[in-house]
Amino acid sequence: MLLTVGACQPSTQSATTKAHLPQPPEPHAIAAQRTPGPPAANVPAPSQAGSTLTLPGGERVPVVSIMQLDADPGAYRGLIALAGRVMLSDPARSQFVLLDASMGPSKRASCGGDCMLPLTVALEQYEGSLPVANADVVVLVDVSQAGQETRLEVREVRQGDKVILKKK
Repeated sequence: MLLTVGACQPSTQSATTKAHLPQPPEPHAIAAQRTPGPPAANVPAPSQAGSTLTLPGGERVPVVSIMQLDADPGAYRGLIALAGRVMLSDPARSQFVLLDASMGPSKRASCGGDCMLPLTVALEQYEGSLPVANADVVVLVDVSQAGQETRLEVREVRQGDKVILKKK
């Protein structure tokens, strides 16, 4: 199984690729850096995987956890929402790493990488900027299948009710 993410700069999600990504901050560093704010309206909570997100205009999008997607990527097609915390944001590489919303800092070390998803976007094809590290976001991705390959293309990234990155 090959999971390709990004718009024009595909990468694969595998043990080798994950090992070559810049490592996210340690859990204790995240806890110290994060300043909790009020929960945003209409943003899925970690326990809401399996529910739907209603977009402006009424479109309903299924909320899928990164671990669900990793376990069975062939089960998904079309637009889905991934809720999580940005563990790393690297504008120079047009990449950010999303941690599954259900995984708090104390659980991150035990997920073995299955709860993190590196996403690469061709920034020239987007309006806005990458989310910053430690931001709680919802990433809308279009999922398609090509043979044994699952492709994810980021449509937009939302932080609270605000769209911070959107495909042109």
